Amino acid sequence: AFHQFKNIVVKPIFGSLGRGMVQIDNEDVAYRVFKAWQLSRYVYYIQEYICHGNKDMRVFVIGGRVVAAICRHNTGWRTNLSRGGSARPVQLDSLTEQLALKTAVLLGADYLGVDILTDETGAPYVIEANSIPGWQGLQEATALDISQYLADYIYTAAKDGNS
Repeated sequence: AFHQFKNIVVKPIFGSLGRGMVQIDNEDVAYRVFKAWQLSRYVYYIQEYICHGNKDMRVFVIGGRVVAAICRHNTGWRTNLSRGGSARPVQLDSLTEQLALKTAVLLGADYLGVDILTDETGAPYVIEANSIPGWQGLQEATALDISQYLADYIYTAAKDGNS
């Protein structure tokens, strides 16, 4: 993957809050990181690094609709709020909203946090889909009660027999 993209992000399969993620743009570093992880038997996945201005979006989808979205920004490439990032509510364009909704449909998820970034040309990319997304930062930035949205959706689905 490194030889194909020349700049990659390596993430542990089982991780959160930006821990264990590494950006690699040097062949020697790539070799050493992969060798160490091979010996440790870590399971990880590799993504092409996309230049994104140190910001991305977390889009919350519940029951086939976007209930909230934030733009996260940081001084480094990891935008996680737990790593010092900041968040503000964002109004999605229709392309980005449809991308988040299609991601939820493709994954068969009633509840999903979709992380989307845009490259230097403005093209959106789904970089992660979280089936158990954290929402504290989203709730603080938007002042929405996300747990109430979830409870209402679950109640309605159960009442209508769609559980």
